Amino acid sequence: MIKLSFLILSQLSSAMENPPESHPSYTGPTGTLHTYSAQSKEPTSFGIGLTGRFFNKTPFIDDQKHSRAGVRLALNYSLPYQLELFSGFSFTFNEHSTLAASQSSTSLFENVDLGVKWTLPWSGEHLQYAILGHGRTFTGTQVRRNTSGFSRNRSGPHLQAFLYALGTWDIEKMSPSFPAKLHFNLGYRSPNSNLSIPEAPGFPRATHVDQFALDAMGYHSMLGSLALEARYPYVSPFLEYHWEYAFGTGNDPTTWKSNRHSAILGARARPHESFSILLAGQLGLFGKTAGERIQIPENPPWEVYAGVTFSSIGRTLFEAEGRVRGYIRDRETGLGIAGASVRVPGSPRLPAVSSSSGSYEMIRLPDGSYQLQFEAEGYETVTRNVEIRRGSAVVADVELRLLGSRTGELTAQFRRADTDEPISRAVVSLSDVDQNFSSDETGRVRLRQVPEGPKFMRVEAPGFLPADFSVEIFADEAIAQTFYLQPEPEQFGVCGGIVKNPDGNGLTAVLTDLSGEISPFGTNPLTGEFRQVLKQGTHNFRVQAENYLPTEISCEVLAGEDLYIEITLNRPERATLIEDQIVLPDAIYFAFDSDRIEERSFEILDQVVEVLSQVSDFGKLRIEGHTDSTGSTDYNIRLSTRRAEAVRQYLINQGLDADRLISEGYGPHRPVATNETDAGRAENRRVEFHLDRRP
Repeated sequence: MIKLSFLILSQLSSAMENPPESHPSYTGPTGTLHTYSAQSKEPTSFGIGLTGRFFNKTPFIDDQKHSRAGVRLALNYSLPYQLELFSGFSFTFNEHSTLAASQSSTSLFENVDLGVKWTLPWSGEHLQYAILGHGRTFTGTQVRRNTSGFSRNRSGPHLQAFLYALGTWDIEKMSPSFPAKLHFNLGYRSPNSNLSIPEAPGFPRATHVDQFALDAMGYHSMLGSLALEARYPYVSPFLEYHWEYAFGTGNDPTTWKSNRHSAILGARARPHESFSILLAGQLGLFGKTAGERIQIPENPPWEVYAGVTFSSIGRTLFEAEGRVRGYIRDRETGLGIAGASVRVPGSPRLPAVSSSSGSYEMIRLPDGSYQLQFEAEGYETVTRNVEIRRGSAVVADVELRLLGSRTGELTAQFRRADTDEPISRAVVSLSDVDQNFSSDETGRVRLRQVPEGPKFMRVEAPGFLPADFSVEIFADEAIAQTFYLQPEPEQFGVCGGIVKNPDGNGLTAVLTDLSGEISPFGTNPLTGEFRQVLKQGTHNFRVQAENYLPTEISCEVLAGEDLYIEITLNRPERATLIEDQIVLPDAIYFAFDSDRIEERSFEILDQVVEVLSQVSDFGKLRIEGHTDSTGSTDYNIRLSTRRAEAVRQYLINQGLDADRLISEGYGPHRPVATNETDAGRAENRRVEFHLDRRP
């Protein structure tokens, strides 16, 4: 009893703090009056409604007077997994008499409903679907009075079954200026009586009255309804239309007008969001036929409903239980991923599954720390750690990356070289990226999901000279750089050309202005070419490429003219220390698919030993192994690691201190040239030596 009292008080408090969006229908599940909603409510939410109905007409059946009054108690309760239980209990009284009151009848029928509604988990954010089924026990009693005395007629008990498919379109979520919902129901109803009109011609109309008074339907029927519900502050008007199609009616014809139709106009007044006062009027349309065996009951031309309802948003019985919700999106497109699963590894809990919009929710989580695992077919698995405290609701949005993609992000800003002002509408093209991009009013452009590696960037803007830049993209990293564009005055020209090796293959190189006035720029990694707009005059640059001796060049730029220079970078004749890197005269060669060093490379390694013997502040030597992108990444990393270690062992055997030698393998992750050409791949297959000086 104490727990029950606490639960009721908790729900009442929750209802005040978290008002619901829907109330019980006449039958019990959430909805309008006779049309059900496909939407679900929070687990442990409940609703209760008490509704009365009244009808009176003279003349009605057989030109006699008739009145009907009824009352119904409806309940619903929401469970996890988008389930809703509901029940209802009703009494209905009918009074029928001749105009002279010489004959009359009083009937009472009562029914009890018990059912369940399941909102389908793959429903979308704006359109929800549900399945509803319920059973009804039906009992009717009739007492007739006339000049001869009383007679009693009883119908039932009968079991009646209902099965519906439901849909709800939440228009407000798509268009906030139109706060409305559209509900549509389609279902089946079984018979609730075997009462039929006898074939004897003497008393068919009396039996017809009985059928209406006892709400006796001895036929199967299909049911449908459509309701439009608007939601405004303090009031929710609604409009419904219902129809049925009877079959199994014996010799009775089944036509549009022989079936019962009705239109309902009503509203719920809400002094508080958790309470509503219901008032509705129903107009009966059609539904009158003179059949021979099983009669479709008369359809009342009008009926009014009035009632009150209370509804709450659920609060778990245990304050320590919380939930995690959010969106799962594609990292590249930003679109929601449907069908992704969210699970707690090692827990028997069923996984949560994302909807078509990518939204998910995991409920009833006790206090504690959780590691959530997000999985979707074709995507990398991601884990997130969340903390639940005092039944809190945690929002955890994640982005999943397609398998096999290694990308980074570049935020570039373009500014005037003369005034440092931002440049908008600059068009940016990047090698290996099919799409062009444009800078915003701040001069920025954000390039996401760019494949890793060196890139050639071309920038063009109205009123500025085109410019080429070289950028390096690293996997899973976001970098930001500023680039300067020159205006288009006549005193500018172009310094261009190609940087190549002695074999004529283009190199990935960087040109650095010796005066420091011009930002460094690079060559096209595919061709080795470069093109830079410069002021008229003489410009001196240092040209550098990995594993080659640097050189210096001079560009004599003339206004309005293009200068083309061919630059050849050579390897040193012997191993040479340049800054903190030992540059080799040739590559270190290994046997195919092996870490065995070929004999022709022993002389070069001996030269490395000789260079190190001449360095007084030599601290550590880092030996790096690199490969091209042919083959799997994991295999290339292992191969490069083994080859770097083989070089380390050779140097140890030549007398170098093992503690001062470090070997590392990077596989294809640090290319110095493009992997799209044979020459570029040959440049990427290398061993590098880097010195870490003593502090």
